This record gives sequence, structure tokens and C-alpha cells, in this order.
Amino acid sequence: MAHSPSTNARWLIASKIATGLGDLLCSAKTTVPWLMLSAGIPAGFLGLLVPIRESGSMLPQVAIAPWVQRVSPRKRVSMLASIGQAVAAIAIAVAATTLRGALAGVAVVAALAVLALCRAFASLANKDVLARAVPKGERGKVGGRATSLAGLLGLAGAAATLLSARPESAALLAMVVGASALTFVLSTLLLTRVTERDEASKTKARPSLRDAIADPRLRRFVLVRLLLAGSALGGPFIIALGRESTSSLQTLSAFVLAGGAASFVSAGAWGRLADNTGRGCMAAGGAVASASALGVLILDALAPHAPAWTWAALYFAFNLGYVGVRVGRKTYVVDLAQGPERTQFVASSNTLIALALLAAGVAMTTISNPTTALTLCLAATTAGTLTCTALART
Repeated sequence: MAHSPSTNARWLIASKIATGLGDLLCSAKTTVPWLMLSAGIPAGFLGLLVPIRESGSMLPQVAIAPWVQRVSPRKRVSMLASIGQAVAAIAIAVAATTLRGALAGVAVVAALAVLALCRAFASLANKDVLARAVPKGERGKVGGRATSLAGLLGLAGAAATLLSARPESAALLAMVVGASALTFVLSTLLLTRVTERDEASKTKARPSLRDAIADPRLRRFVLVRLLLAGSALGGPFIIALGRESTSSLQTLSAFVLAGGAASFVSAGAWGRLADNTGRGCMAAGGAVASASALGVLILDALAPHAPAWTWAALYFAFNLGYVGVRVGRKTYVVDLAQGPERTQFVASSNTLIALALLAAGVAMTTISNPTTALTLCLAATTAGTLTCTALART
């Protein structure tokens, strides 16, 4: 039986909340790098985490898009992808606690790559599910509310840990990362309640990088999104600088609390702004992230041993901006095209972004100073913010 758009929206929000909570528990920006450092894994692996997570979830999309287009309803792909992410999260936790040194680092990165591959399938399918289940003008609110409520749940968990005097341990952090598997499974169960409407399609054209480069709308979007990726890549370097000040489980909790709080207080507003202007939402988010990164660099220069709460406060502000960029770009690309063209746009743009992020990740591994790396992220994000005006209106 088909559900109304409002009912579909509620089930999608619930599913996205579960996925969002899983992302918080198994985050390539906070919990996973902290787990690796606590387990004695060489710090050189940290520079690979966000590029592997981000590029791995986008790079295969041109290749897998034809298969995704053949599956109906699309939610089946999303459900299988969530189960795959659950298995990968458990593998990360097990690898970090049972292996040692560089071998553990390789295993964690490999498991994260599997998780990212599953997210690639989910990324393609989820946008079609959203478009088929919820009408235009309401889609940004779905993403915004889900991100906000997932942040609220993350807030509760981080606050409880913040009050605890329990010392930092790799085993405890592995339990946190492994627990994300339960949330991914819950997301799968909730998706079974969503119904999709059929979309008429005259073509099943294979997504093409050549087509992506030829289309001026998508070409500009890829450029802006690539520059704004600095708002995603900068997070682990802020974590690294804060950890140098004070290393404890409570410090990690402060960062997780800050990330969850940023999602909770801002995602709803970002979603409403994205429904009005996706490109404006991206620009505003980029501006906030740039200002926050600049604040981190100033703090690092003037007071590198500042209390943990000051680093967490700046991380909170940085994540406010990142949430805006993320909600804005997702809503923008869904509204930019219709039917099969949407899948082609998403797949082609994501693959191009992934190639660039992977190259950036390799380059980042050669930079041992987190301050230098964050400076590069700041420059890219600022440039992306300024070029948002070149995007086509949706």
C-alpha cells in the first residue's frame, strides 16, 4: 500500500536518523582516528581516513549506477548497503583491537574502504528514494531534520561519557565504533516502511564522465563541491591539534558532543534554507567553516595548550559550516535534474570528486604538520564559498 508523502518523509527521517547516529559512532573524523591512536596505530594513517571514506563512497558510482538503475524499488539497494556498513564497522573495531602497528592500520583502512563502497551504493539509491517518496520543496527538510535529531542522540551519548571518569581505552572505543552496526541494521528495518512512486524514463543512458564535463551546470557544481570539500577534510586535523593539548576519553567526548550539537542545532535551519536555495546554503556553510578554521589556526598560534573546551567549541563551529555545505549540496543536486538524468548527475559528479579527494588524501599523507594541512583546507573552502555564485539556479 502506497504511503502519503508525509508518511514517507517520517519513515525516511527515522531511517536517516539511524544512519546518522551510525556515522557519529563510526566517524572517520573523530571516533575512528581516536581509536587508532589509542590502539597505537601509526599516525600516518590518519591522513587517509577522510579521503578513503569520502572518495571510496563516490569513486565507484559511475560504474555501479547502471546496476542501481535496474533495481526497483531503489530502497532495496539502500537496505543491502546498510547491512554492508554494519559488517564493515564491526571489522574496524575488531581489527583495531586484535592487530598491532602498521598491520592494524592497513586493516582498519581496508575495512573503512568497504564501508565507503557500501555507502557508494546507498548514496546513489538514497537520492532516488528521496525524490520518489517526497516531493520537491520538502526534501531539504527531510535531510535537515534527520541530521538534527541524529545529532541530538549523539549529544546524549557524548554527554554521558563526558561525565564519566573512565580512562581512555582502545577496547571501549572499539565498542563505540562496533555499536554503529546496530544503528545501520535499524536503518534497514525502517526503510522497509517507505513506498516509492514510479518515475517515467525515456532513457537508461549510462552515466558518463564525458557528459559530466560537457554539461556546464554539472561542471560548475563539481568545481564548487571540490573546493568545499575542505570543510570535510579539515575535521581530523582540528581533532589532532586538540588531542595534542589534552588526551583523554573526556576530550574525545567533548569533540563528539560538539559535532552532535552542531548537527542538532543547525541542520533543521540548513534544510529550510536549502529548500529555498541550495547554492546559498552551500555558500553560507562554507563561510562558517572557513571562519572557524581560521579561528583554530589563530588559537594554535597564540595558545596551543588551551583547554580542551576551546578546541571543542571551534570544532562545533566548524561542523556548523560543514553541515550547511552537506545539506545544501545534497538538496541542490537532487533538485538539479529529474529521473535517470539525476542518477547520471549524482554518479558522474561523485566519481570526479572522488578522484580529486583521493589525490588530496595521498598528498595529505606527506604533510606531517596538522596546522599546514588545515591551512590548505581553509584556502580551498574559502575559494569554494566565493564560487557558489556561479552555480545554476534550481
